[in-house]
Amino acid sequence: MEIVVTVDCPSTSRRFVSRLGVDEYLASSDASIDVDVPAGAVALELKMTCHVVLKGSRAAHGHTATLSGSRLAESPTTRLVLEGDASRFPTEALSFNDLRWEPAAWSVRIDVDDMNDAFRGAVRLVLNTDHPVGAGLAAADPKTYGALGSVVRIDIVRAILLVAFERVVGREGGASGFDDESFGSVARQMANDHFGMSLEAVGEMKVADAARFERVLQSSMGMEVTLS
Repeated sequence: MEIVVTVDCPSTSRRFVSRLGVDEYLASSDASIDVDVPAGAVALELKMTCHVVLKGSRAAHGHTATLSGSRLAESPTTRLVLEGDASRFPTEALSFNDLRWEPAAWSVRIDVDDMNDAFRGAVRLVLNTDHPVGAGLAAADPKTYGALGSVVRIDIVRAILLVAFERVVGREGGASGFDDESFGSVARQMANDHFGMSLEAVGEMKVADAARFERVLQSSMGMEVTLS
C-alpha cells in the first residue's frame, strides 16, 4: 500500500501528486510527504486530499480490493485560500496529530529562502483542528477571537520579525531593495508600523533588550481582549 497526496487547483486545472509507501511512512517518526507546486502554477485556492491506495494488483480474496490503484481510505478535503480579501492573513486549518506536531493551538509557519520570496506564499498561520482553541479560531468563533485574537496577532508579527532579522544579517543591501509584497517588504513595514523603526534597529533592540521588544510589540497591538 502507499499514501498518495493530491493537490488540485480548480482555477488553473492543475493537479500535483506525491506518493510514499505506507511501510516507509510508518518506519519513520518524522516522515512527511512533500508535494512540489511550481511557482506561478496555481491561483486563488488549492484543494488537498490524501488517499491510501493499493500498490500492485493481487489475487482476489473475498471482498478485498485487488486492482492496483484501488482506493482503500480517503481523507477529508482541505481547502487552502491563496488569494482573496487583502485583509485576510494566509491561514490553514489542519490536524496537528496527523502532522505529528506537538498539540499546540496554532503555529506560525514560515518558509523563506530569500527575503524577496512572495509573502503570501511563505507565511501561514496553521490552526490545530484537534485543539478546542485552534478549532474555534478556524471556525471564526467570536468568543475565541475576542479572547485570543490579539495574542495570535502578536505571535504572527513576532515570528515574522525574528525570521527577518536572521535573513537580513549579512544580506547585501541589508533591509532594503525588497520587491513589493515580498516577505522582506512586509517585515520591514511591520517593523515600522509596530516599532516606528527600521528592521535593523528593531533587530538590535531584540538583541539588546528582549523584554523591551516584547513590551513595545504588545503595546502596539492594543491587546483587545473580551472574556465574556
